[in-house]
Amino acid sequence: MSLKDIKLNRIDLIFLALGALIFLLFVLDLLGTRILFYGDANAASFLLSSFPQSLAALFGITFSILIIAIEFSASKYTPKVLHFLLASIFTDFQIMGIIVFFVVTMFVSFITLAHISGVTISNQIRVMTSLSMALTACCFLLTVNLFRRVPRFFNPEDIVDSVKTKALSENQPKENAELVEILGDIIRKEALQGNIDVASDALTALEDVSVYNFKNHRDGLNEVVLEQLFEISKVAIRIDDTNTASEAVEAMRVFCETTIDVDSKYLGGFRYLREIGMLALDLSKGIVHSQMLLSVSHLFSDLILSAKEKDRHTHAMFSIMQFFILGSFYNSNHESIANHIIEDMTSVCSQKEVEVAYSGLMEKKETLRAYFGGKDPQHALSDFYDVLMA
Repeated sequence: MSLKDIKLNRIDLIFLALGALIFLLFVLDLLGTRILFYGDANAASFLLSSFPQSLAALFGITFSILIIAIEFSASKYTPKVLHFLLASIFTDFQIMGIIVFFVVTMFVSFITLAHISGVTISNQIRVMTSLSMALTACCFLLTVNLFRRVPRFFNPEDIVDSVKTKALSENQPKENAELVEILGDIIRKEALQGNIDVASDALTALEDVSVYNFKNHRDGLNEVVLEQLFEISKVAIRIDDTNTASEAVEAMRVFCETTIDVDSKYLGGFRYLREIGMLALDLSKGIVHSQMLLSVSHLFSDLILSAKEKDRHTHAMFSIMQFFILGSFYNSNHESIANHIIEDMTSVCSQKEVEVAYSGLMEKKETLRAYFGGKDPQHALSDFYDVLMA
């Protein structure tokens, strides 16, 4: 958090008022009232030696609580959060301001103590002792105020917001990729725990980061975002979380539409969309997640239409080819599902486009063998092609 990001609320104003009161008492001491300190050298020595010890203990307790909060988040989500939150401590203006204030206060106490000699003390030492008391009192106020910031280190909404803000400003590919992975881990963990609202917020943050990356020519990060969306979809299907699965598909829509809008050469989004469609068939249970599959099918037709309207022919053809694979895959397993895909495809594709897509896939059919259980995909591709051309 930077200085310009600080917004004061009612509690902040109360702390500022208490700080102003302490400052007023010190000013009155400067004028000779001696409200804060009125003693001899022994009293000053005792106080000035006690203040640093108290502050050191308070400092240790406070930051131990911060570290515990960070470790809790790391154990709940991912170890990557540990490094991010530890780093965020040293970029937070309020936290670093408190650290500096503690150090300055202890330094003032030590320096003043070092200049005390004899039984009597000079007016300058008396004033410095009053200053140490005022600064120490402010340290206690700042510590209480700091505890209000501790929840930020384990509250998922705050972590998501912080990671998103950092990802949008981070230009280093490796660091940015780690931030994207943190968002993906949070989404999966929250989905598994049934915290759909948090998972949804994190997915929205991931969408925003991916769109920003495209518009700012960070194409090297696309694969990381897509992998996270794919893993999120796998988890959502495994636990039958249709809401999170649908939102992952919607995030893929945002991703693919952005590639079309900015005319990016990166087409991986369409391939991952096909992968998500294939996830909708649970081979272990023999269950088809029809809602998710139909969402993918409709999304493909929307994206193909959008690409053709914007004369993005490469995007349109690559999307048709991925859609074709998805349709042929289900054509050999679930005819009713394939019929919906056929309807969506024929509504946006001409026969010529289907022919070109089929020819391109036949040339690369060996790369598709794994999707058809190791069998030659030509039979499924040909059957689907015949149905489309009928």
